[in-house]
Amino acid sequence: MILAILFIGVYGIVIGSFLNVVIYRLPLNKSIVAPRSQCGSCHTELKPLDLIPVFSYLIFRGKCRHCGQPYSIRYPLIEGLNGIVYIIAYMVYGLSLNSFIVMVLSSMLICVTFIDIDHKIIPNSLNLSIGVLAVINLIVGQISLRMFLLGGLYGGGFILFLVVVGVFLKVEIMGMGDLKLMFFSGLLIGPIAVISAYLIAFTTSGIFVSVLLLFKLKKVKDAVAFGPFLSLGILLSVLFYPTILQAIL
Repeated sequence: MILAILFIGVYGIVIGSFLNVVIYRLPLNKSIVAPRSQCGSCHTELKPLDLIPVFSYLIFRGKCRHCGQPYSIRYPLIEGLNGIVYIIAYMVYGLSLNSFIVMVLSSMLICVTFIDIDHKIIPNSLNLSIGVLAVINLIVGQISLRMFLLGGLYGGGFILFLVVVGVFLKVEIMGMGDLKLMFFSGLLIGPIAVISAYLIAFTTSGIFVSVLLLFKLKKVKDAVAFGPFLSLGILLSVLFYPTILQAIL
């Protein structure tokens, strides 16, 4: 059990290192495969020693060993976060197709979160990837067709309603990226989990925005990326879905 958890955690951290590449390159329409990673300051091509997830950051004290330029703490945090989520998925669902799907989804949601924070967009490629995962989930029998369709209806329908209201009020309440994210995620996770995701997203975003307004870090009219809160809601809902389902039933 302990060895399995360690293996899953290390695997998640390694995948997390790749997520950093995706988060940086995808919004810039750059290949996520080539060229090899470089230091953003001196542009030296990074060697395997520089690319060991988490440990390279610790060994070289968060700096490029060639030019001494500091790296963002976000890199090891994303790697570690992905590892932790993978471990939780394994502990909840065991070594199963369910846990694999949750791991893939969680990595996509981490990318969605940080890209939306940085660029205020959710790339179509990520949303479509979640859609593909949803179809695979349906084909292999992990979700019924009824739950698949209801999840998409609940997921996309609510934000579509808010988008339409925003059009009439001439205010952008939600973006199309948010709508696609919740539609495809709804197809994947079903209606119960998607409702839970919305509750978590609106609660956490409400608290976050209230704190920002309280300390005058944001104004009422300032836009705040909602993708991270939706991603958090989806992630928590799928990770703890058995508990949520048991509480409801």
